[in-house]
Amino acid sequence: MQMPLLLTLLLTLSFNIQAADNDNFSQQPVEIQANQLTSSEKEGRSIYQGKVHIQQGAFELNGDKVTIEHPNNQIQTLIAIGTPAKFKRFNPKDDSWVTGHAEQIIYNADKRIVTLIGNAQVQQPNKHQITGPKLSYDLNRQLLNATGNQQSNQRISVTLQPNANQ
Repeated sequence: MQMPLLLTLLLTLSFNIQAADNDNFSQQPVEIQANQLTSSEKEGRSIYQGKVHIQQGAFELNGDKVTIEHPNNQIQTLIAIGTPAKFKRFNPKDDSWVTGHAEQIIYNADKRIVTLIGNAQVQQPNKHQITGPKLSYDLNRQLLNATGNQQSNQRISVTLQPNANQ
C-alpha cells in the first residue's frame, strides 16, 4: 500500500471526527429506547436490553445490550454488545453517513476513546473502509489504531477508493 493513500485515509477520518466535535454534539439530548432497563443510581450503572437504540443529534447506536457506567450522573463508559452492535454518524461535509459495526463497541468518555472489538468495520460510503478484529480511535489525539490477531490469523484490511474528482 502506498503511504500517501494511508495518509489520505487518516486525514479524512481525523477531519470527520473534528467536524463531529464542532456540531455541538455533546450539547444535544440523548434519547434511548429499549425493551428493558435496569438502573442503579447508587452504583452509577444502567443496563439497557432488547433492541437498544441510542440517538444524540446526528449519532445513532444500536445493540442488543448497552451498559452505561455513570457515576455522579456523568457518563464514564458505554459498552454496546450486539450481533453486531452498530453505529452511524452523519458527516455534513460529505452529506453522507459514516457507519460501523462490531460485536462490541466501547466508548471511554474520560479518555475519549472509541474501541470496536470483534469483526469490526468502519466505512464511509463510496470512500474508505477499514476492517479488523480490533479498531480503536483516540478522539483527543486523532489517532487510529487497528490491530490484527496473530493467533487466529486475522488481519486488518483497508480499502481506499480513488477520488472521483481526479
